[in-house]
Formats: sequence, structure tokens, C-alpha cells
Amino acid sequence: MRLGARLLGQREYSCQTLRNKLAQRCQDIALIDQVLAELAQQGLQSDARYAETFVRRRLARGQGPEKIRHDLTRDGIAGDLIRELLNIDEARWCALAEQARARHYGRQPPDNPREQARQARFLSARGFTEEHISQLFRDTLADP
Repeated sequence: MRLGARLLGQREYSCQTLRNKLAQRCQDIALIDQVLAELAQQGLQSDARYAETFVRRRLARGQGPEKIRHDLTRDGIAGDLIRELLNIDEARWCALAEQARARHYGRQPPDNPREQARQARFLSARGFTEEHISQLFRDTLADP
């Protein structure tokens, strides 16, 4: 119990991640489940709180919905909670994609198809969807 509380005192963890960390030190799965239940009951561990913090951090880093969704799923967060947290207006996702692009490549829009493809691959690797990327370049190329 103390180890779990100490870990949560440093930062938020999802239940699955915390279970994995505790399993490195204790082989008794029943004890680990009991500790996790007590931590959740006391409000020290919350998947919802972890996911909200995670999404805020990732948005600030310029990551898109697909990467965030993948990472939250990996951490054992429920799909309905992920959908709720990533339910952001498409225009905002496009604006976030433009911010990530501009931070990495500068404000100047791509001047040729090869550069546009390179920037699109960058945004795709960041987790933005094909729709966000194509909308971004339609808007960017339309605005001189």
C-alpha cells in the first residue's frame, strides 16, 4: 500500500500501469489487486484523472488524437473515457495540427508537393488523421 501511495504521490498512473509497477516488486496478484482497490477507494488512484492529465500534456506537446488514443489504450484506459476526452471539434484538431506544423517547420506553408508530403508524414506520425492533415493544407494553401 505504501509503495503504491508513494508512486502516486510523484505523478498520476493508470491502474494498469500501477499494477505493472507493483508486480515488479510483489508476485502476489491478489495483494496487488487489493492495494489497487484501496487506492482507488481513497481517491488516490483514478483512471479518469490520469487520462485527463495525459490528454492535456499530449495536446500541449502537439500530438494528435490517434497517437493519444493509442497510448491511452496501451495504458488500459476504457474506450468510452478516451472517446469522451478526445471529443474535440474538428476545427480545433486542425488548429492543433497547424500549430505542430508551424512549430516544427515555421509559419511559411509548404511551397511544393514534396515538402507538403514531408510535412504530412510528420503530422501523421504525430497522430493527426488524414482528414485533419488534408483540411490543414487546403486551408493553408487557400490563405496566401
